[in-house]
Order: sequence, then structure tokens, then C-alpha cells
Amino acid sequence: AGWRLRPSRTSRVKHLYTLNFTISNPSKNPSASGAVSLERQNLRDRVNALTAAGHFAEAIELLEAPLTRAPRDADLLRTRAMVEHRAGRGGAAAHFAERAEAIETHPNTIMIVAQAKANAGETDEALSRCRTLLAMYPGDVDARLLGDGLSNCT
Repeated sequence: AGWRLRPSRTSRVKHLYTLNFTISNPSKNPSASGAVSLERQNLRDRVNALTAAGHFAEAIELLEAPLTRAPRDADLLRTRAMVEHRAGRGGAAAHFAERAEAIETHPNTIMIVAQAKANAGETDEALSRCRTLLAMYPGDVDARLLGDGLSNCT
């Protein structure tokens, strides 16, 4: 049981479009946890910078080794999903988002999967994901807009 940093409820919409992941503290050793946190922070900063510059392949390459070492790390999977999403690769984004969702529910991954399902014509599943997200965050504008659009299609 470690500590976690989570986005605040009021900043949720911002976090949908920026790459953020939880920084976990798996160790009770303060010096080791500081190194893990700093390493994770540096990785996040580098992936964010590359993604913002449109260098998606390089951002994905940076995530490969950490994901190989920790294939069930929901934060890394979510980050990979968000990079794929920003790169316009909905299928890959949904793949990594669903893997992350199987480990830990997060609004970013729910929205990525909802959008991928909508794009694939799976409107009922997409609408279900939007409803889940709206139950978590009733004021989420993106989920409401996607859900309203899907409701009009069914």
C-alpha cells in the first residue's frame, strides 16, 4: 500500500488531454521511493514533451522498456493509450486503455475506450462507457457530448 497522486475532480477535463499518470510508491524505503518517483516523473515529462511535439513514435519507444518490466502497470498502460490516442491510432489506444481498465478504472481510459467503440460503430458499448464516466464525473463535458451524440444515433 503506497501513496498516490490523483487529479482533482475539478481538473478532470484537463487530464483527458494531457498525459498524466499516478506516481506510486511501492517501497517503504524513502530513498528508493524517491528514486522511483523521480524516475517516473522524468519519464512522464519526456513522454509529455515528445507527445506535445508530435513525436509519437519516440514517446512510445520511451514507454517500451518500462512496460516490458511492468506489463500490468495501469499508469504506464494508460499513458501508452493516451499517446496512441493523440497519434490518432484508436485501435491501439483502445487496446492499451482496456488493459489498463482491467487493472484500475480511470476516467481517461474509459473515455478512450468509449471513443474507440463509437468509431467502430459499437454505439451501445460506447454509450455504456459514457454513462459510467458520467456517473463518476456528472459534469464531464466530453462524456456528455459523446453520449448525447451516440444517443441521437441509436
